[in-house]
Amino acid sequence: MTLEPPHMTCNRSHVQKTHLKKPYKMFNIKSSTPHVTTSPSTTPSLFKPLGRASPPSSETPTVEEPLPRPAECAVHLELLEAFQTTKSRVQKSHIVAHALNLRQPYSFGVVTKRKRSARAQAAWNTYLTLAVLRFGKWWDALPKILDTSPDGAVPQITKKTLPPLDVLMVFHTYLLMPRKYKALCGRDDAHEALLQVEFPWKAVHRAIDANTNTYALTPEAQDAFQQKTGLEADLLASLQRDKIHDPLTRTFLEKLAHSHLADASSSSSSSAAATSSPQPFSLASLGVQPYEYTPLLQAYEAHHGSLSLLLPAISRQEAFWDKMGCQNWVHSPAAARTLSLAVRRYHRFLLLFARHPPDTVLVPTLHIDIAWHTALCSPARYDAATRAFAGRFINHDDSIEAAVLGDGWRDTQELYRLEFGEDYDHCLCWWCEVWWEEKERAAAADEGNVGDDDKISERAAARLERAMQAEKARMKNVRR
Repeated sequence: MTLEPPHMTCNRSHVQKTHLKKPYKMFNIKSSTPHVTTSPSTTPSLFKPLGRASPPSSETPTVEEPLPRPAECAVHLELLEAFQTTKSRVQKSHIVAHALNLRQPYSFGVVTKRKRSARAQAAWNTYLTLAVLRFGKWWDALPKILDTSPDGAVPQITKKTLPPLDVLMVFHTYLLMPRKYKALCGRDDAHEALLQVEFPWKAVHRAIDANTNTYALTPEAQDAFQQKTGLEADLLASLQRDKIHDPLTRTFLEKLAHSHLADASSSSSSSAAATSSPQPFSLASLGVQPYEYTPLLQAYEAHHGSLSLLLPAISRQEAFWDKMGCQNWVHSPAAARTLSLAVRRYHRFLLLFARHPPDTVLVPTLHIDIAWHTALCSPARYDAATRAFAGRFINHDDSIEAAVLGDGWRDTQELYRLEFGEDYDHCLCWWCEVWWEEKERAAAADEGNVGDDDKISERAAARLERAMQAEKARMKNVRR
């Protein structure tokens, strides 16, 4: 049986459905504290241990410590927030819609909500298509971008070689498909060493402004990307400055965007308009010869074959971004506890694989999933962890059918309960986590009132109120 904190029981179904934009509506707490205007809702100490402790001064994780750290999970959640924010900015930008000429098809007639939804989705799909092409150029140049260190150690991505957010988004998606990523690295000797590259959690954390969920590269990183790929570092800024593009590139962008534009007038719902398959696009429709291609067209010619794999994969990950946004763990006042528990339960999840046949379908909770995804971002460590704890390499496949996942979920719940003697899934909302953390603190301090749930609830409620006020202030910055 799962225990619940007393007096202030959370509405779990409501918490799971709460959108990131309104985290303060998770609980019915009347404000009694001063309004917070500038303090971020994340604790800086949460991100301090981004390096590993072997040796103590090292900041590079090693396969000797294969499980992800809670700090890495926290940065991962920050990164997913940055992805969400970028998606919102692209879809809501009138400048992008104008630059891609997405208003032209609706120039005559009433622009309905369905049409606006289709136009926003077309803008986002165009952004993702360009991101995949830019990733291809970056990937080709990556061995040269990452200079080999003098001591022969595997080069790593640093703040000076960090890619733009759109490229990082595609890279992140590839890492979550470990077998396909391994095949990508195995295409030539120059890229095979990239299997040993760690995900640059520390550099990513420094690039993200937690108050606005925005991502910014250093000037050195921008120059490195532009010099090696011939493309502008900031894709969104590039789309918003359409006048800098030559006529051929502008025509290409417009045709590409229109190929993603659903025919809203023939659809019966906004969701159908947003998800219908785009019309096939060919460079031949531009009426120019290959020798006339601009760098962007050259990238499309070289890398458009990967669109069929990566665009659906990114779309599936968008659903995960939303789920993590609903939980909003990274801004929780008990974030360190929540993410530490996520890593421990992920460890147990791997042990379940070792104790059951390979054909057993095990389905993670959202809590375990963020630790699993974080682990996948560092391929060498992930390989070491699965072989050490599960006895074999465990693939990650987010395209499994819903019916199979449903059966696997029920089986995993039962297997976990039998193996570890506790419920598999339980509430991890802010209130429950803060309450249990206060309970644990009282027990660790051997307080005389450790069993006084009323006093524990008072302290938990005060902490939660302060955190809610800080998060409300932060979200005002995000919405600007």
